[in-house]
Amino acid sequence: MSPILKSWRSWPLYLLAAAVPVSVSAAGIATGLVLVTALVCVLRDRGRGLRSLRPVALSLLALLVAYFLATALLDPSQWHKFSEELWIKLLLVAVPVLLIRQPGHAPRILKTVLTVGAVAAVFAVWQHFSGHDPIRDRSLMRTQFAHPTVVGFFSMHLSYAGQVMILLLLTAAHLVRARLDRSLIWPATLTALLAVALFWTFARSALLGAVAGILVLLFFARGWRRAVGLVTMGLGLAIGFLQPQVREHLGRLLETEENLTRLNLWRSSVEGIGAEPWLGFGPGNYGEMIYRHMVPGSYDVICHAHNDLLMHGVNAGLPGLLSALLILATTCWVMGRALRRGSPWDWVLRSGIAVQVGITVAGLFQVYQTDDEVEILLYLVLGCCLAVAVHVLQTPSPPVSRD
Repeated sequence: MSPILKSWRSWPLYLLAAAVPVSVSAAGIATGLVLVTALVCVLRDRGRGLRSLRPVALSLLALLVAYFLATALLDPSQWHKFSEELWIKLLLVAVPVLLIRQPGHAPRILKTVLTVGAVAAVFAVWQHFSGHDPIRDRSLMRTQFAHPTVVGFFSMHLSYAGQVMILLLLTAAHLVRARLDRSLIWPATLTALLAVALFWTFARSALLGAVAGILVLLFFARGWRRAVGLVTMGLGLAIGFLQPQVREHLGRLLETEENLTRLNLWRSSVEGIGAEPWLGFGPGNYGEMIYRHMVPGSYDVICHAHNDLLMHGVNAGLPGLLSALLILATTCWVMGRALRRGSPWDWVLRSGIAVQVGITVAGLFQVYQTDDEVEILLYLVLGCCLAVAVHVLQTPSPPVSRD
């Protein structure tokens, strides 16, 4: 059998990697293909070779059970919301299932998504200067700020911001480990391009998440790499802050009135979780929770909590919130164990931990993990990182010489 045919398990992943930065519809179809192919592999292989992934699988199962009980016992009419909230998260185990026999495809898949993401970033930079979205034939000018906000190939700037934050952390992880030769040019150029695109989304939550993730990468770095990384990040932020529009948007973080809706949504969500701690209100019922626990003040939107973790609590109570935290902890733990073992793909493992930290920090101020554009990319990336981690953990260490 030819090498191409032997790699049939990875085909859907390359398709997904090529689609997710440019089309949520195509990415959704590719995600379904990945899940179906993974199910075939599980039945064919009977789950062999995935022992190290068990903590992550169990934490994901806990989240599924919490959401299942909340939907079944509170509002069975919302099964469609149950599936919408959770089906993409299955990539967390489906991707390692497909890559367990050929983990070398994982870094290639990540480089594929970065290459297509670079095309999307060039398009976003063009949008900044043109102020126009040719795909939807609309202006990107935001009248309240008198400047455009880039959206890439998507309809909302926050969807693109979440994606470009993840891509930036991927290429930054590669840059931190690059040698001082011509191989440095590609990751350095792509990092700068993605950073510019992220700044021009003017998404403060994603920018904070990117900073948090890069700090994680620099924590793993040693010696001059850490020092150079800190200086470079500082210069990048300083150059970004030289733009009046960026300073204006970041300055709004300190304005209480500007953030009154977000603060009120957080207060309402905390009160709602406190009132229904075991099951929450069920997925799809955030509006009902708001009407029961509305606090004095203004609400510009009432469709979500502006916080990923609080959304889990409202949807499925404390079990849902704790399960989401458990997924975060177990994925980082598995990748951290593999990183300590050593691997030529350690940049993949470091990027996975940085992405988890970045999306968590960004998700404290916005909902990213209910946004398909962001969620599909997130779990594709984490799945690839876990595939590498499982391979490293299940490869016997070379014997230690006693001479």
